[in-house]
Amino acid sequence: MSCAALQASCLSSYLTGGPDLESAATEFFDLQQLVVDAAWTVSAGGDAVRLDAMNHVEVDEDVRQQRWAMDQVVGTTLVDGH
Repeated sequence: MSCAALQASCLSSYLTGGPDLESAATEFFDLQQLVVDAAWTVSAGGDAVRLDAMNHVEVDEDVRQQRWAMDQVVGTTLVDGH
């Protein structure tokens, strides 16, 4: 649902910008590309970790940072502060 809400926000920004509705909506797709990439990274991240470990692949620093950040989010959701 978060991805859908963000894509709706992109669509709103695109439409309120007065686009030419007779031509391809490439500007809209450019706006929502970040949303799609982020959602895909999160949803496929676990699979990628397993494949990297199985294939003994060294991952880039940005991938390590993304995985660390996701681990922090998941770890935080598992902790009850009460």
